Formats: sequence, structure tokens, C-alpha cells
Amino acid sequence: MATATIATHGSVAEPAARSVTILVANFTDEQLELDKESTHLSRGAWSQDTTTPTVIKPGGSVLWRCRSYSVGQGIEGSVTYHFAGEIPHDKARFTWKSRVFGPNKYDAVTSRKECKIAVEGGGGVHACVAFIVGE
Repeated sequence: MATATIATHGSVAEPAARSVTILVANFTDEQLELDKESTHLSRGAWSQDTTTPTVIKPGGSVLWRCRSYSVGQGIEGSVTYHFAGEIPHDKARFTWKSRVFGPNKYDAVTSRKECKIAVEGGGGVHACVAFIVGE
């Protein structure tokens, strides 16, 4: 069984009506590198001292958090990482939506044919979702 090391970035000190903690575990042999221009948070805010990590090492995991601004508001965001190595780089995109009404929605897609991304968890007002990247 594979294990991953978790690197945390930030803490949630402020109260929020809704929050999402996003964990990405990289069970591939290649480093994932952040496409800095792809980081979008169209609803909500990054939690205090939280940023999307620039690198996810092979066998490693990272997490970050987002929160709603107030009661009655949701959270919606996305981020894209690319696989290090030869150009053109394959990509992995992760999206999350914590809705006030209806179920939370999460999605992950990759351009790498031999790679799969599992999405686990993510329910509730203070959700935690795991994106597990593997081959």
C-alpha cells in the first residue's frame, strides 16, 4: 500500500459559514507543477495564510482551504497542475463547488491517458475533498 506525505499550507483561524479543504495526493512518478495562471476562485476566499502549493512531489500530498464570505454564499474554484517532464506537458485540472442549495460538486480531468484521478469525500457545509492522482 502506498503512503503519502502531507504538506499543509495555512490554517483556518477565521469562522466561515461554509468551507472546503482540498487535498491532492500524487501517486505518480512525476512531480506536478502549478500552472499559476490557472488558479481561480470565482466565489469565496482563500482561508487565512493559504495558497495553492506550487509543487506536488511524487508520493506527496498537499492541501489548501477556501471559505465563503458570508452565510448564503457558496465557494467555487479550480486549479490546474502540469506533469513535469518532456514537453508538451500533460495536465490535471481540479474543480470544486460548495453550494448553498444542492449537493457539493467536484471534478478532476487529466490529459494523461494512463493516469486516473479519484475524487473522495466532499460532503457537508465544512467539506474535505481528496483528489487522488495515480497511474
